[in-house]
Amino acid sequence: MKKRIIGIILALVMLSVFVAGCQDGSSSGTKDDPDRKYKIGIALVTKGSQYWSIYGDMMEARAEAWGFDYTLVFSNADQAQQIQDIMDLVESGIDLLIVSPIQLEGSQAGIDYAGEKGIPVVTTGRMSTSQYVTASCVADEVQFGVAQAKQLMIDFPDGANYVYMFAPVGASYPQEQYYNGFTPTIDSSKWIELARMDGASDTSDVGLQNSADAIVRFGDQIDAILCCNDDQAFGVVQAVEEAGLTGQIAIYGGTGVILGLQYVKEGKMVYTAMKSQSAFAEIAMQQAHAILNDLPFEKHQLNPPKVVTTANVETIVDFMFGGTWENPAVFTVPD
Repeated sequence: MKKRIIGIILALVMLSVFVAGCQDGSSSGTKDDPDRKYKIGIALVTKGSQYWSIYGDMMEARAEAWGFDYTLVFSNADQAQQIQDIMDLVESGIDLLIVSPIQLEGSQAGIDYAGEKGIPVVTTGRMSTSQYVTASCVADEVQFGVAQAKQLMIDFPDGANYVYMFAPVGASYPQEQYYNGFTPTIDSSKWIELARMDGASDTSDVGLQNSADAIVRFGDQIDAILCCNDDQAFGVVQAVEEAGLTGQIAIYGGTGVILGLQYVKEGKMVYTAMKSQSAFAEIAMQQAHAILNDLPFEKHQLNPPKVVTTANVETIVDFMFGGTWENPAVFTVPD
């Protein structure tokens, strides 16, 4: 019963983000033509990461639930490709663009192109500096950094030496987490940063390489390795195992993907924090529906972190784990 109550509460929170003025999601038809289907383009970062792959699945599920025609593309974490993908979507005749910018500033050219063509733009998951962003929903990255720093201090009350995995350089979210959340929160007199390892991408292979390099440099001086997302943490898990330091180095992720939760349950990671792809997808569709139908909408939304540790991992519920939108499933380790 407790798990069901938690599930219902989470679903209600997601659905009530800005329900004022929104319809029931059964159709994207216009006020003048209820049978018309709007066409939206969705440009996401990469299919090569579990997080973004699930993000795509959730976008498709919610776009269909809202009755949109849609085209979904992944840009292989390549900003130049994403700009071209956006231009191609615009030229295909979309009514609205939903995009997860690969870079904070680098994304501007593509989003400006859409805006100058009169296409409204919703950014999801990441921010852009473009003036043409109509609406956005991103994680409250500052609070993700704060939560991670607080958990490190809880887990190591007497202090610790840590390595911070900063990636991808150029994206908005690691900057927000590290500079505005983590660094101002951590007590640097007791919790000592041995190194910050910068990476061009936030993938597992970069996490593996950078953490392996850190282990060579610092070895058993390292108490913890902290990552901006789970994908990097998966690479860190491999590097720690290969160095024979399993159980000696605590590994912290930050996006709460399925494998990340599984690793927390198995003890390979000690921490992650949910960035619910299903919640982001639903909010993006609500924003799209409101924009296209001249309804009220909240222009900028921030989703707070949901901390996941071994203490609560078996009570986490989300639509991406299964069930229905109204009654999402609880996390279980996949077969």
